[in-house]
Amino acid sequence: MCSMCRSKRCDKNDEYAGYTGALRCLTEGGADVAFLRTTPAPSTPRTTVCSVVTIEWCPSSPLRLMSAFGQHDPGMLTYHSVDASDSKAQKLFSALTQARLKGEENLKARKWYSSTLGIKQNLQDIFPILVNVTTREFYGKTQMNIVEAEEMCPEKPVRLCTIQADELSKCTDLQAVLKLRGVSPPLQCVMGTTLNDCLNLITRNKADIMTLTDKQRFNKQQAYNLVSLLSENYGQAKDSLYYLLAVVSKSSGINSTSDLAGKTSCQKSGNGTTADEIDAELKECLSGSSKFFESFRDAYVCLSLGHKDVAFVKYPATEPTDTDQLDIFNSDDYQLLCPNGVAPVHEDHLKECNLGRIPANVIVTRQTETGASKENMRHLMLTAAQNFGKSDSFFRLFYEYFSSKDLLFKDQTTDLSVLSDEHYQTEVLNMFSMACDLYSHHIRTSSWLNT
Repeated sequence: MCSMCRSKRCDKNDEYAGYTGALRCLTEGGADVAFLRTTPAPSTPRTTVCSVVTIEWCPSSPLRLMSAFGQHDPGMLTYHSVDASDSKAQKLFSALTQARLKGEENLKARKWYSSTLGIKQNLQDIFPILVNVTTREFYGKTQMNIVEAEEMCPEKPVRLCTIQADELSKCTDLQAVLKLRGVSPPLQCVMGTTLNDCLNLITRNKADIMTLTDKQRFNKQQAYNLVSLLSENYGQAKDSLYYLLAVVSKSSGINSTSDLAGKTSCQKSGNGTTADEIDAELKECLSGSSKFFESFRDAYVCLSLGHKDVAFVKYPATEPTDTDQLDIFNSDDYQLLCPNGVAPVHEDHLKECNLGRIPANVIVTRQTETGASKENMRHLMLTAAQNFGKSDSFFRLFYEYFSSKDLLFKDQTTDLSVLSDEHYQTEVLNMFSMACDLYSHHIRTSSWLNT
């Protein structure tokens, strides 16, 4: 055994010494068995044998072990054991048994036996292979956690692109607290100058992820070949940030969505409110450029002074801000247009009269990224949300950051949910179709999604 040492003494400077040296000896030196403690030192240098370590400590693999402490509980945290492959286990057991017998006969042999093999002198017996005992069961939860927490090979960091200085500061703080928690893969913060700059960095593999609004996602999808990873959730509203509500005048004669064809609508613009055909406004909605009313009061004013038929209101689904204005300003003259008819303008009818979901903000990456990398990105951000997504967290991921609002995520966000690679095509476009088209037979042309 000692003939394999490169130096005359097996000290810590020998290339086969220590935890890494034992593994190097097994993989490069042709050895059959290595004697080592079960806990690898955190400061152990990383070497090319890391893949062997991963296989060695697989929690589901059977453990072949001869105990040096006598018969033991499989959950015991033992520090002296012998691991070997199935083909060598029986031969090694026989050799250790013979050495033990010689140690009992000769005091010097016993000392060698104890010091060289790392077995305590109060040994009572050696037991053969433990059948159907896994590594996790043997070492117990606490000891196995130490092994699992040891990074065998460094993981590629996930690079979050930010635009504002405040965003970069919040990202840097998040990076620090994730590192303190030992979260892997690590987070890295990248600074972009503009939204398009960040998307270019993602496309060129200089950054990995960023958060986009529904309009940004819609407008940038084709140019940057994006894929959604995660969606913000907003409590009971789940993945809807806003409701799309239609307010009509009772005197308009509109009592169902089928009555909308050919009617005029109020539209918010930079020069006040203007009138246009509903079809044109909904086409702008599909392109992400329509400016819906954010107040029922503004919708009432437009319908009253502009003598128009319908006004569309973008109403918060999470924290209603306009409920005090629902029943004022002659609201008896107006009603909500719902999928199944009309209803009074009242808070109780907002959810049932929602004409479609306006999608929540999403975390995106490049479409060409590998499936494994996408899962790493999802895992990191979901772990961050789990650890720091609560309002009482010492680092608050989803809330105001030093009085700055909506940095990295909307402040109303409560958690994140996973989106499939096909999410945008199968769900988001359907949201826009429902929210903006109202139903295809109410629209003059069916080609908008292709324009």
